[in-house]
Amino acid sequence: MIDNFHKVGEIDIKPWLTNVDTLTSEIWGEDSWRQETYSVHQDTQTISLVFDKYFEKPIKTKHYKMFETNLMPLESLLSTRYGNGFTARLILTKLKPKGVIPEHQDNGECFQVSHRVHLPLITNDEVLFSVGEETITMQPGELWEINNTNRPHQVVNMSDSERIHLIIDWEPYNGVSSGQHTAL
Repeated sequence: MIDNFHKVGEIDIKPWLTNVDTLTSEIWGEDSWRQETYSVHQDTQTISLVFDKYFEKPIKTKHYKMFETNLMPLESLLSTRYGNGFTARLILTKLKPKGVIPEHQDNGECFQVSHRVHLPLITNDEVLFSVGEETITMQPGELWEINNTNRPHQVVNMSDSERIHLIIDWEPYNGVSSGQHTAL
């Protein structure tokens, strides 16, 4: 069996939750690029913190400042685990109750040179994340690298509650991103 999930560590999410609690439905609804570009994300909403559509030049968005101090322990852990690097992308993503991110594959060089890491902030045992034949439930505060490049994966939220994850693409400085990608 291929190991599609790697637990990287754990992070204190209390500061994240304090800030997430202040996000209004208007803020969650500001940016629909991901949902409009990738139909598999129709049941989600996204708040970009560090973003670049084409993985060429990461840009800190207007929402970054709110979470900046929360990032220090996370980036320190990722740097220790994967080597010196930078945040190529950082988004908050909300999956609606009973929502599904249908099976799809992410591909492109950008996914091969970066580590896609999820930090569940709000979740429960009825949220199932599958890559290939492997399915797990993630607990709040657990940091997971997802090895889903060129592999079918999906998320199913069977609960009546929203699921919110922080997703970070950590790129070691020796990585070279071409900017070509699909199905984020």
